[in-house]
Amino acid sequence: MPANAKYLESMRLLEDADIEEGRPKSNKRWQVDFQRASAAVRTLKIGNGLDSATIDSEDYSSFLERSQKGDFAELDSMNIFRLCGEDDKGVGLVQIDAKALFDASTSGEIEPLLMHMAAKLDAVADKPYSIVFFNYLTEQSAKPEYDRIYTALELYQKKLDHKYDQNLQKLVFVHPSYSLKIAIRFFSPFITDALNEKICFCESMAELQVLVQFELLRIPAYSLQAEEHALADQVVIDSNSEHLS
Repeated sequence: MPANAKYLESMRLLEDADIEEGRPKSNKRWQVDFQRASAAVRTLKIGNGLDSATIDSEDYSSFLERSQKGDFAELDSMNIFRLCGEDDKGVGLVQIDAKALFDASTSGEIEPLLMHMAAKLDAVADKPYSIVFFNYLTEQSAKPEYDRIYTALELYQKKLDHKYDQNLQKLVFVHPSYSLKIAIRFFSPFITDALNEKICFCESMAELQVLVQFELLRIPAYSLQAEEHALADQVVIDSNSEHLS
């Protein structure tokens, strides 16, 4: 079966009625429909069956205690999760360095990353907060691994407290690749509207300044380079348009 046919078949498993824009909005806690997600992912033949029974549920207090006792010195030195303080409205701001996250996730398991995140963000998530995810564009990182995304979502659902999604105000993806947008679109039917509505795609620093308190952020060098390339490309496009008009 051609790859595009496999994708269409996987999306059929999501049930069109569930992803129509006019469906009733849900205020339920963020959750993943593992049965439908696993069926769709298996149709694409990614991962190893993705049996949700392989990951046990755990009380958050127990998970947090393990996280706080863990040795994450190496992960901490990578500055994957940076606490940027609070904006003028008292909303906490966290930035995620996708390059560091990509390096860490490809060299080890997902659960230690989640434990490190819990240890860093537990207090922040007690109050309203937003996350800015600086996407990292390389040939390898531009192709999201759906099975690892699924594993991360399942760990999130089975280990973390609901305060992480309840108090989240915005989840901003800066310079999202087409592949990243497709991956998020693929998994969006498995989670509630409450989280989907908090996701923002940001194509430029100018847009980012409107969404969050910009001066609190430490923009990664690779994100600044991506911005420069985008601006240079736009200058070429504008110049060509002027010549054609």
